[in-house]
Amino acid sequence: VLKNISHVTTAGSVASWWYDPNVTSVVTGSFCRATTSSLGSIAFGSLIVAILQVLENMARKGQRDGNVLACIARCIIACFKNMAEYFNRWAFVYVGIYGDSFISSGKAVCALFKNRGWTTIINDNLIQRTLTMLALAVGLVVGGIGAAIGSLDKFDSIPNASWALFGIGLVIGIFLTLILVSVVDSAVATVFVCFAESPQVFEQTHPALYYDLTASWRECHNITF
Repeated sequence: VLKNISHVTTAGSVASWWYDPNVTSVVTGSFCRATTSSLGSIAFGSLIVAILQVLENMARKGQRDGNVLACIARCIIACFKNMAEYFNRWAFVYVGIYGDSFISSGKAVCALFKNRGWTTIINDNLIQRTLTMLALAVGLVVGGIGAAIGSLDKFDSIPNASWALFGIGLVIGIFLTLILVSVVDSAVATVFVCFAESPQVFEQTHPALYYDLTASWRECHNITF
């Protein structure tokens, strides 16, 4: 739920910058909406994924016990969970922008991409993989620093100190970086939605960025506006 609150807050803030850059206290306003009027939609979307996660864990336990049907059920449930997480990502953007209900937001954003013909483009979005690789790289760097510290003479009395500090640094580096880059991921998703819905508004509010974005977009996807 906290992750989705952050996602909705970021979506509302980016949308405010997109439509009216002169508005002040956008982050505070978006956070207040996410934790009040939109909290029910966030909780409902999060509940769907949580239920599927519980069912997947039950199926995994049955798989370990040698149940073939449980193995099949786990695969099916995992597919549904991935679909729900994908649906939530875009639906929560609409929730952050307009404050609509979860179901109506999901339907609206799916219809938007379908009408625009952007379904394939959205599926080919590599931002999440790129950010994950960045988090892994940062984790390795932090882990390397930890290993270097563990090789100091003061840690000689601790067995495998270098490996232990490497593992701790790796986990901490990946975890903290994923928290930070999740804001970037939410912002990119919001830009996709706003660009599909109102490119003309962006041209009026941020003309220089609009021309740079449309030029790159035409080069990659051969789509004009």
